[in-house]
Amino acid sequence: MDQLAETLGILRGILGGEGDMADFRYPPPAQGPRPPILVAAGGKRSLALAAREADIVSLGIRPDHGEEVLAERIGWLRSKAGERFPHLELNINLLAVVGEGVPQDRVRQRVRYLFGVNLDDVIRARSPFVVSGSTEEMCEQLLGLRERLGISYITLPDDLMWRPSLRSSMYWGS
Repeated sequence: MDQLAETLGILRGILGGEGDMADFRYPPPAQGPRPPILVAAGGKRSLALAAREADIVSLGIRPDHGEEVLAERIGWLRSKAGERFPHLELNINLLAVVGEGVPQDRVRQRVRYLFGVNLDDVIRARSPFVVSGSTEEMCEQLLGLRERLGISYITLPDDLMWRPSLRSSMYWGS
């Protein structure tokens, strides 16, 4: 954790133009004042580090843990971040988008392999890491997470998604 903290401090300086860019082969970033730094964190030590160094915090907890655990971790982050907290962007990684249909077997298998959980159990428990139902219901679930917990940055690997009409309506660039 100490090495990560040191690395993040150096990275913030370099990306912010405070380091000596002559030692690097790459041009300085175009985004100013610097690109945001995302840190994944779930435990008290990593959340404290993210509170000090990150711009975006990806909340890393088990997907079978409910919204209460997620809220608890955000509380830890809030207490460590202090005045920085309103400036942090909160992220979660969705486990799956189920839609109104039945998830494909490959999605179930991948979820079991990666996380050791049964997707149906996670859906029934109304985990914040799975959205299901109609498009409107899924939007309501995501908006609810933003309203209740302040989560505004959602990611999802496309191979865990099941919603043919959603996939066909998106541009999947290379």
